[in-house]
Amino acid sequence: MSISLAYNSYNILGLSSDAEQKIILKRSKEISNQLKIGIVPEYSIDIPICLAIRSDQNIKQAVHKLQSPKSRIHEYFFWFTISDETDSTAITFIRESKYNNAIDLWRQKILLGNTDPFTHKKNLAILYYLLLLNANNKDYIQDSVNLWKELIHSDTFWTNLFRAYEQINGQSTENDIYNVFKSEALDTISAMYAELSSVHNEPIYVSAFYNAFSHKSDYLENNVLNPIYEVVNNCIEKLKAIEISSNEDFNENVKNNLKSLIILVQTNLNS
Repeated sequence: MSISLAYNSYNILGLSSDAEQKIILKRSKEISNQLKIGIVPEYSIDIPICLAIRSDQNIKQAVHKLQSPKSRIHEYFFWFTISDETDSTAITFIRESKYNNAIDLWRQKILLGNTDPFTHKKNLAILYYLLLLNANNKDYIQDSVNLWKELIHSDTFWTNLFRAYEQINGQSTENDIYNVFKSEALDTISAMYAELSSVHNEPIYVSAFYNAFSHKSDYLENNVLNPIYEVVNNCIEKLKAIEISSNEDFNENVKNNLKSLIILVQTNLNS
């Protein structure tokens, strides 16, 4: 399972997540027509660290996801939203690879405590994730986790998010869809940090997320924790199989085997 936002439907279509349905359909037809003549179009929201993979199949899948209320809200949440001039300017910085400028701009607006900082926080959290996928910059880890935590635990954020989502769609959405998405969003974020941990072979990503949320997704269990448990259990079995009957038997080979197995267990437990 890849959490790569390169396959986010809005990214595939070269749109921000506040695009209306008629714009989505128009854009999909435009891209499909250009692909037929061998042209892969580029758009103003395309960013270097998450280049969209535009193909006929991906375009069709993107439209399909954005026509389903359940999957569309997921795509909406995990992509950049342009709600004001600040977001527009920040996206321009990102497109120009001026990532620190975008970070500083969103941070500044968040610190100013404007009336609705949540879109800025979500956009900044997504940018941090994309930057971390591309480079193992540990300076971003805690800031990114803190942003997701502030959003996930804020009732005001969810209220504003769902209100904005309905305004874009021009219709109300069933509460059950919102409730399911709220429960699944944390699983996706957990999977994102598990993916970062795997990409960089760094346990700090999983640790930072778990310390903030005390939450383990299926992806984290299956792709990060279970392999560690398997290694540790295998080491324990090998340790049990080593028999030391007397001091004479405790030679250098046995010492080295014990030492290497213990180090391996400690390394995986520390992960």
